[in-house]
Amino acid sequence: MKDTPYLLVLLLLVSVVFSVALRVMWRTLDRAPYVRTWSITFGLGAAGFLLNALVEELFPHRSSYVLTTSTAPVLITYLFMLGYRQRAALPLYHARFLGAIAAVAMLMLTTCFLLPMAGVQMAIAPLFAAVMLWMAGQAACSKLSGGAERTARAILRMFGAFEFLLALLALRLGRSGDLHALELFQQVRMFGLPFFYISSGLMCVLIIAADMAARMQRLAETDTLTGLMNRRGIERAAKSAMHRCRAADQAFTVVIADLDLFKKINDEYGHGIGDLALQRFSAYLRTSIPDPELLGRLGGEEFILMLENTPEAQGLLLIEEIRAGISGIPIADLGLTTLTSSFGMSEMRIGDQSLVDMLARADSALYAAKSAGRDRVYTFPARERGSIPGAQRGRKYRGAARSEMSADLTAD
Repeated sequence: MKDTPYLLVLLLLVSVVFSVALRVMWRTLDRAPYVRTWSITFGLGAAGFLLNALVEELFPHRSSYVLTTSTAPVLITYLFMLGYRQRAALPLYHARFLGAIAAVAMLMLTTCFLLPMAGVQMAIAPLFAAVMLWMAGQAACSKLSGGAERTARAILRMFGAFEFLLALLALRLGRSGDLHALELFQQVRMFGLPFFYISSGLMCVLIIAADMAARMQRLAETDTLTGLMNRRGIERAAKSAMHRCRAADQAFTVVIADLDLFKKINDEYGHGIGDLALQRFSAYLRTSIPDPELLGRLGGEEFILMLENTPEAQGLLLIEEIRAGISGIPIADLGLTTLTSSFGMSEMRIGDQSLVDMLARADSALYAAKSAGRDRVYTFPARERGSIPGAQRGRKYRGAARSEMSADLTAD
């Protein structure tokens, strides 16, 4: 029993809808390669189901029919897998996979015309599809492990198991093709194929929608000038980092970096040069700290560095190295001669309820560093430097601006 026209028409229409929808999403999601690959996958699926229907009517010879209709599943499952590997930024190994497809094609031709074996002939495509779908499931959660990825892996693995079952049923046909085994094979395929095929398409759409939502969240939490986290992103990242460090009984240190005499740069060279100086300083910080994901811009010329599993004494050495390396930032083409920064840092304490508590201490340490002559690193209270007159006064002086940010962070 061959596929019914109803089933072929249903899968054809579903393939067209998925292909068009994914094409639209591809344009929306910055033309991500994996989205385009999945759109092509369902476009090829539509062509395959149409060809299936035509061959069934025009070429009733079973060997030609099986050869033609087995080509689409091989290519479709390969593209499914390729899309997931593209999304996970895994090696694509085009030559290896295309070589495997060529080997499968040669084997199908051999079992169709040179050494006819009905069972092996019909088992080749499902077996290859099972391998590709299993690899796609592995790639789905290789670097990302959200709810959508885990669900996709489960669906792909079940789809792969279904294709493996089809391969086993196909082998029961033997050399000449047992009619009862063929009927069972066709019934199982017609029962499971629409469910798993449509489910796989829905998972593609769900994953892309999740990626689009994550992208919108990143945009809402990203400073447009430097590409670092803005205040909203800083609060979210700090909350998670503080929770992780407390749960693991690890130290957590916060550092505020402030470019020295930045107003003078803007006044003498213009805000355009000032923006470039901020971009280069932020790029330097990004490459200098252990986790660039815990770096943000508080506003103006102030940046925040969050150091997980880093006691204050260890953080002091790291930040001192960063401070000393600022002189290596290329600024000659901007017309600037020097670029320095002052740093204030504070370690998380038992009573700290949020990032705001740590920022208040780091801010006082930063003002102490500014008062002592700039271009230096201070902790709170100033380590090995004695009492710093003006540190308390600095907290009061900068209180208006900082309290406004604290209110924003608390509200977020």
